[in-house]
Amino acid sequence: MDERLPDLPDPYLWLEEVDGKEALDWVRAQNEITRNALCDAAFDADKRALYEISTRPDNIPFITRRRGQLYNFWQDAEHVRGLWRRTSMDEYRKAEPSWETVLDIDALAGAEGEDWVWKGCGTLQPEQRYGLVSLSRGGADAVVMREFDLVEKRFVDEGFALPEAKGGATWLDRDRLLVSTTLGENSATASGYPRTVRLWHRDSDILQAPVLFEGEASDIYISASVDLEPGFERTFYRRQITFEEGISFLARENDDPLRIDLPLDCHFDVEKDWLVVKLKSDWTLPDRTYGADALLAIGFSRFLAGDRDFEVLFEPGPRRVLSGFWWTRSRLVLSVLDNLASQIWLATPGTSWTLERLEGLPDTAAVYAMSLDASQLERTDEFLVSISSFIEPTKLALVTEDRRFEVLKDSPAAFNASGLEVTRH
Repeated sequence: MDERLPDLPDPYLWLEEVDGKEALDWVRAQNEITRNALCDAAFDADKRALYEISTRPDNIPFITRRRGQLYNFWQDAEHVRGLWRRTSMDEYRKAEPSWETVLDIDALAGAEGEDWVWKGCGTLQPEQRYGLVSLSRGGADAVVMREFDLVEKRFVDEGFALPEAKGGATWLDRDRLLVSTTLGENSATASGYPRTVRLWHRDSDILQAPVLFEGEASDIYISASVDLEPGFERTFYRRQITFEEGISFLARENDDPLRIDLPLDCHFDVEKDWLVVKLKSDWTLPDRTYGADALLAIGFSRFLAGDRDFEVLFEPGPRRVLSGFWWTRSRLVLSVLDNLASQIWLATPGTSWTLERLEGLPDTAAVYAMSLDASQLERTDEFLVSISSFIEPTKLALVTEDRRFEVLKDSPAAFNASGLEVTRH
C-alpha cells in the first residue's frame, strides 16, 4: 500500500515572488501586527537611547590598515550614510585625529539621487590603489560595484562596473576579476544567489565572460576566493549547499577543480602550506575520531596527498569553547571563552605547533581580537583587541609584534542595558 501523502497544491506559492505585490502586501500586514504588539513607549525610549549611543561623535573609530594608512568607515548624526576616511597611525593616536575623506556616501547619494548604503571595498593587492566599491540601494542584498581609485579618491572612468545584482567579485590582477553574479540567464540558484564564477576581463561584456565554475540550482550560493601569497598562488571555489554545509574546490589549470575532502559543516582556512580546520561535528577517520569543535592543523600539501594525521590545536571543554581564529603574518590567533572569560592564544606553526596565551588581558572583560591589516601580502604580526565590560569604558588596543599592549583609543563612557551612562573619564 502506498502511504505517501498526495501531491497537493501549495497555497503559498505566491510568496515565492518575493517582489510581487501580493507578497509585499502580506509582509506589510505582518509588520503592522508586530508594530502594534511591540512598539510601545518603552520601545521608542530604547530606540532613541540606542541611536544616541551609536551616533556619538566620541565613539571609537575602528580601523583597517592599507599601505600604512588607517581606514575607517564612520557614521554619526551628521553623516547618516557614512564617510570612508583615512589617517596615519601617529594622527590616530591623538585625542582628535585629523581625517582625510576618501568617499562621502551622503554626498554621493545626494548627487546621484540614490538611497546608497555602503557595503565595503575590496582592494587590489599589493598596491591597494584600486578597489571595488559595493553599494546597495536601501541596504538590500543586491549591490552595484564600481572600480575606485583610492589615490585620486574618485571612481575610475570606464573602469570595472557591475549593475545591481546579488554576488561579488575578487581581483585576480589589474585587468581581471573573478565574478559571482546573478546577472544573465540561469545565473542564480533557487535561493536567488550566484550559481557561477566567471572570469571577467577589462573592457569586455560580463555576460560573455567565460564560466570557470558552476554549482547546482539547489545550492544556496557559489563564490570564489584568491590566494596571492608568493609561491602559494591559488584559487578556491565554494559551493554553499545549505547555510551550514558546503564543499570547497581547488582550481587546477589544466584539470577539473579538485574537491577538498573535508566535512561539509566544518570551517577551514588555508595559509601558505597550512590547513586549519574547525569541526562542527565529530569527524571519524580510519585511524582516529576528532571531536566536534576541535581545531586541527596539517600541512596542506600533505593533506592533498592523503595524509590525515592532524595536530590538535584546541579541544573544547564543558565550559570552554573556541569562538574564532584567523592569521597574522606568522601566527594563528585563537579567541577562546573559558567559563565565559575571554582568552587570546597565539599558535605558531612548525614541525610541532607551539601555543602561548596572550598575557595582560583583564579577567572580567569581553575581549575581541581583530585583524589590523587588510592586505594578505602586507600583514604584520600586529593586531587589535577591543576590551569592554559593564563597568569600564571600551578600549581599543594595539598588540605589537613583541606582544605588548598599547591602548589606542578609550571610549569616554560605558552604558548599561538601558542606555544610561554609568561611568565617564
